[in-house]
Amino acid sequence: MIAVDWGSTHLRGWRLDAQGAVADERDALVAQLPGVGFEARLSGLIEGWPTDAPILACGMIGARHGWVEAPYVDLPSGLGRLVAGLVRAPSRRSVTVVPGLAKRGAAGRLIDVMRGEETLAIGADILPGEVALCPGTHSKWILAGPSGLEDFATFMTGEAFGLLARHSVLSQSLGEARAQPGAAFRSGVSDALATPALIQQLFSIRVAHLDGMQPADAASRLSGLLIGAEISAARAAFGERPLVLVADGPMAALYSAALSEAGLNLSRCVPASVAAVRGLSRIWSHR
Repeated sequence: MIAVDWGSTHLRGWRLDAQGAVADERDALVAQLPGVGFEARLSGLIEGWPTDAPILACGMIGARHGWVEAPYVDLPSGLGRLVAGLVRAPSRRSVTVVPGLAKRGAAGRLIDVMRGEETLAIGADILPGEVALCPGTHSKWILAGPSGLEDFATFMTGEAFGLLARHSVLSQSLGEARAQPGAAFRSGVSDALATPALIQQLFSIRVAHLDGMQPADAASRLSGLLIGAEISAARAAFGERPLVLVADGPMAALYSAALSEAGLNLSRCVPASVAAVRGLSRIWSHR
């Protein structure tokens, strides 16, 4: 089979062999994929892979503005309810889409939604009482319980960083620098945890730059402030439960440092790519 994680900014695909092991993998920025249609974008990513291999995809591909809408499944949800909500895409190939999850309140009103992270949480093997932390454009904190995934919350941390770094006065301080989990980052996390005055704290980056702060430290402080604010809100919502960080590369390093600064219990870290493949494989096998 072919496993696909179609996020807001990245499209990742894995070709799995008969034993479920990864035989090949590819990654592309959504905006850089060939063609304008969903099928053309997918075909560009998996070109040369077996054309008769069934495809299971999770993420924004199943959104209302995606290839085909896979209606949200309400909480709580385990593998069975996700499998029951699978939807076929209108394609020449066998393409099946995983539904997202919805959190509802009084009178069934939507409180929060997610697509893709439910698959990561399943692949990360979170246990009842644990919380999966899936950083990204829109970070998700997902609580598992006896009935499967029982609660979650969304934080626009990644998108906020991108907007502030590129389209605010702070762009003059950051340039093209990337955040690093050093002293400037940790001080940002610490300051955000100590006080909720995030809007005021953000401008401190501009002031520090005028006083000599380098772009790399400015980027790191901005990231630290935003992730610190995310952790503060998530801790208020989920308490001190054991955390499973589902992230790769630089994102894993930043969030590991931030959680350490906050004194939270990080039980383990699972690479997002591993969780995606494992989660998609389990959903496929559970049909």
